[in-house]
Parts: sequence; structure tokens; C-alpha cells
Amino acid sequence: MLPNLQLGSWTVSTYALMYTLAFIAAGSLGMYRLGTLQTGGREWRRAVPYLLIAVLAGLFGLAWLEANIRSMLTGLSVDSIFIRVYYGLVGGMLAMLIYARMQKLPLLPATDQMVSCFALGFAIARVGCLAAGCCGGAETHHNWLAMYTPNTDGVWAMRYPTQIASMIVQLALFAYLSRPQIHPRWLQPAGRVTLLYFVVFCSERFILEFFRYDYRPLLGPLSLPHLLMLVLLAVTLFAFFTIHNLAGQTSLNSSR
Repeated sequence: MLPNLQLGSWTVSTYALMYTLAFIAAGSLGMYRLGTLQTGGREWRRAVPYLLIAVLAGLFGLAWLEANIRSMLTGLSVDSIFIRVYYGLVGGMLAMLIYARMQKLPLLPATDQMVSCFALGFAIARVGCLAAGCCGGAETHHNWLAMYTPNTDGVWAMRYPTQIASMIVQLALFAYLSRPQIHPRWLQPAGRVTLLYFVVFCSERFILEFFRYDYRPLLGPLSLPHLLMLVLLAVTLFAFFTIHNLAGQTSLNSSR
């Protein structure tokens, strides 16, 4: 939980360092996995730099926009550090969709390869969040759950370890989704791995939002991230049943 690392005369931000490592790890692994695809592997590898740019645009650009909208709605000041991982995830997926359409490539096998890479990058980045105090937990007196961590204003207190919880979930997703040989049959059709990741991601973010220090109710007990996660979850479930029905029709037609 060191906001800065002192290397001789150099001061390095732990937050920036971990996010850089996250992009290198996730990008390198993603490039390798996309290259192993039987259809369009070489073309997908060329797309990785553009996908990372789209992720960055979502992480910071859309997060900046949300922070300012939230400030207007609640009357509170804009956070000094604003970054939203779910915007980065959506930005990357939209970029993959556009690239697949332009190059006429199958999309779902590629997204299945990439979501586990995103989970790994997300887990690494959470170490930076822990050091900087962003995405942190609210203060609590339940000491058996708490960690002594700062918020973005540098105020240290016993807080819920939301960054650690998120990191554990993402590492578990990375470990599981990276091993297709152990996946049950219902998870094997193309696209199911991607949708499972979105379901778990939305559930994790929705639950942890209640324990974060920046939790701001907007509609009853629900904050803006809550509402966004509900929308994303609804879209994910709709896509799941759409793919399920298409797979069923394909199987029925082939049996005829």
C-alpha cells in the first residue's frame, strides 16, 4: 500500500506502474491467444494495439464523463482519480465488434480468448488501486474484515478491502476461464465464456458498490454504477438466451 515507490532519485507512482504492467501482461497474453485461433488468428493479432487503445478510452475518457455527470447530479466535487474498469471492458468489446465486422471475422471465439486476459489485467491493476486508494472501501469497525488503507484524499482508516475482494474474483475468473478443458458442456459453445465473465463481473461490481467509500445512492439505494451494472447484466442475459436459441436451431437443422 505504497502510493509511490522511491527508486534512487526517481519517484514512481504505484498506480501508474501496476496499470502499465496490467496492460503489458493482458495485451501480450491476448496477442498470443488470438494468434492461436484457427480462423483469423493473424488478423486478430494485428488488432490488439487498437483494442488496447479502445480499452484506455473507456477506462479514462468515459470515466471522466461519468464523474462529471455524477457531480452535476449529486452536487459533489469530481473525484481526483476517476477510472471505470467496466467502461474499459465495454470499449474493448465494441472495438472487437467493429473490427470483426470490418475484417469479416468470427467475433465470439475471439472474445472468449480475450476476457480471461482482461481478468488478469484487472487483477494486476487492482494492486495499483489499493496503493492509490481509489475504488476503496468505506470505513468500518468490523476489524476482522478491514484493512488500514487510504482513500484518494490520503485519509487512512480501517476500511472494507474492496480492491482485494475484486482482485481475488478476477484471479479466480482468469484461472477458470483459461482452462476450457474443464468447462462443462453448456459453457463450450462460442460466446458462453464471454457472457459468463460479464455475469460474474456485473455481480461483483454490484455487490462491492455497497461497501465502497464513493458509494452515492442516486435512485433509492442504487447508485449510478448499480444502474449501469443492471443494464449490462440485462444485455448479457439477453445475449445468452439469443445465442442459446441460435445454437438450438443450428443443432435441430443439422439433425434433419
